[in-house]
Amino acid sequence: MASVAARKLAELVRPKSPQMTTAELAEKMAVSKQAVAKWLSGSLPSSKAMRELEDLLGIPMQDWFESAPDSSELEATDAAS
Repeated sequence: MASVAARKLAELVRPKSPQMTTAELAEKMAVSKQAVAKWLSGSLPSSKAMRELEDLLGIPMQDWFESAPDSSELEATDAAS
């Protein structure tokens, strides 16, 4: 299960996003594109990177430690309503 922050990051940063590409974020943060890809898949960035992501994109550090529901869990909740 991905973290809330990983989901937010995925919404803001995509390979061809109009807001910011993964390459642009990697360049701004002086990290590799592979590092950004790991964060998008749910790996935790360093605390320094978390602070930078909070400054750049407004993703609070605590969001990296909160689990986001999977889409299948959301669909099950919607179906039960």
